Amino acid sequence: MSADTPPRVPVLCFGASGLRFAVPVAAVAALDAAAPAAVSLAALLGLEPHAAATRTVTVTGGDRARALVVDAPLLLRVLDVGDVVPAPVALPRNPAVLGFARIDDELVQLLDTERLLAAS
Repeated sequence: MSADTPPRVPVLCFGASGLRFAVPVAAVAALDAAAPAAVSLAALLGLEPHAAATRTVTVTGGDRARALVVDAPLLLRVLDVGDVVPAPVALPRNPAVLGFARIDDELVQLLDTERLLAAS
């Protein structure tokens, strides 16, 4: 990678409440079928569940880890850091949303797992 090339970050994309989200792959500890003991990502973000959640993604942030139930599909993508748009300050949003990126022609909300888990 040259000095002019922005860093690339692998991310895991998934849905919750009809919206698209992504977390860095480095923050993913495990993937599994939906587990009853896991917390709904939609509920954690204050959203109404839209569809039957079908997967559990265990994420880490700081010294915490938590299993979150999300909607499928789960997709691995590589994100150019230069394509990230910070969340506007005036936009009402969950503090765990760092910003947005266009991935596969969809607007995806990028989650900060440390903030997400601190709020739970």
